[in-house]
Amino acid sequence: MDDVYLKPKIPDGQYVVEFTRYYTAEMFKKQGAKVCLGFGIVEGNYAGFELQRFYSAARLIGSTGEDGGFKAKSQTSVMLMEYCTCFPDQEIKRLDRIPMSRWKEGKFIVQTRTPKRNHQGSDTPTQLQYSVIDKIIKRVE
Repeated sequence: MDDVYLKPKIPDGQYVVEFTRYYTAEMFKKQGAKVCLGFGIVEGNYAGFELQRFYSAARLIGSTGEDGGFKAKSQTSVMLMEYCTCFPDQEIKRLDRIPMSRWKEGKFIVQTRTPKRNHQGSDTPTQLQYSVIDKIIKRVE
């Protein structure tokens, strides 16, 4: 998606998606190390729509951007909980060595939501609202 376009808004609900990419970024004046997973909806009326799932990271390793390195926040972080739910056979020993290539395996069911406030707590006008992945529920074959 070209960065001149606004992110799409779709009805909140569950969708079947496939992984497209991940990247790391510093958000909010370098106070938030983030890992973003990108997914595309593959079924239904909204097939082709791109959605993102953001996670907080303890820190970023190396350069930010596509396929950037990171250390997960903790053993019980949302990122690792969703990852291990989708890949129960994956052994995790270190918070800085999570095989992101596993996301290329299969499709996933996700729950979306539309945030009504921005990171500063201000109301977001309706025409600027967009959909995000609220939770990665499970991997489907």
